[in-house]
Parts: sequence; structure tokens; C-alpha cells
Amino acid sequence: MPRSTRSWNRRSIPCAGGDGAEGQRALIPLGHYGDVVDVANTVAFLAGPGGRHVNGASITVDGGANA
Repeated sequence: MPRSTRSWNRRSIPCAGGDGAEGQRALIPLGHYGDVVDVANTVAFLAGPGGRHVNGASITVDGGANA
């Protein structure tokens, strides 16, 4: 769900505070929008020693919205 992560190029979507922001936030089990740091931390994990045995996986960073 691309709308669950704030980034520099997503200013017109609900997580930027526009219409529907609260309704969109309610769909995220963690109760808050993600940030680019959340995605970066996932990439860093996968690129580091902790992710050395992860192969061919699709990892969704969305606060549980698609769980």
C-alpha cells in the first residue's frame, strides 16, 4: 500500500494530511504512517549480515496494512 509511507514525493496523498488521512491511518494496524527510514532500515537489514540467508522474498513494509 504505497499510501502508508511518507516520502518527499507523496505530498498529495492522505498521509500528507489531506482528506481521508484519518481513515487511511485507521487501516494501518500500527496506527501511524511509515517513514522512508522504515524502508531504509529494512533495506539495511537485508543488505547486512542479518539478511544473508534471505533469498527470493517479497517483504512488505506497511505497518501491517496488508497482513
